[in-house]
Amino acid sequence: VTDDILNSEDEAKAKLHKLEFEKLHEEVNDDTVNSEAKLHGLFLKCLSFNDHHFDVEDEKAFKERFENFKDTARFINQHNKSGSSFTCGLNEFSDLILQEFLTAYSWKIYPKKPSQVIASISEYLDNKVN
Repeated sequence: VTDDILNSEDEAKAKLHKLEFEKLHEEVNDDTVNSEAKLHGLFLKCLSFNDHHFDVEDEKAFKERFENFKDTARFINQHNKSGSSFTCGLNEFSDLILQEFLTAYSWKIYPKKPSQVIASISEYLDNKVN
């Protein structure tokens, strides 16, 4: 019975934690993304909810992650205002750049033909130049 009580307490804490974190999504709005101080406060709140992908004592790493977070928050705000059929929100990956996320959490999918690699590299470079 004691294990059941502990498990249900842990589950209740996890649900409360999730609900509190989800409330942070409401803070991603025009007012917040246009204020450096409000973005900084939101970033600190997010850090308190999630494991860190970096050493928070490292000032350079902190600044880089904050910049990534600001870009993500602004993207989320812009997307959610667009009237899309889905909304975006903050999560534990909000301080990562896309390449970091893909490197750490995606599968490597290799093309079947070498020509597909060349085509995708050319397309990538064309988009980078423009």
